[in-house]
Amino acid sequence: MLLKGEARAVEYRTKAQAATAQAGISGLERVRQRYEIAASVWTGLAEAEEYRANSARAAMSRVLCA
Repeated sequence: MLLKGEARAVEYRTKAQAATAQAGISGLERVRQRYEIAASVWTGLAEAEEYRANSARAAMSRVLCA
């Protein structure tokens, strides 16, 4: 079962990959930088969601095992 946070993390990672790809084909330096920043932000959001989802999953395991 996927938690909402896990699903969001997958979505954010997909967006980060798309932004990275766009940065790679961008001819203009400023546009490339903006895509790189966007990729970094999406990656950070994905990592935060994964952390929250892992924490929630661990908490559920503790409750179910108690």
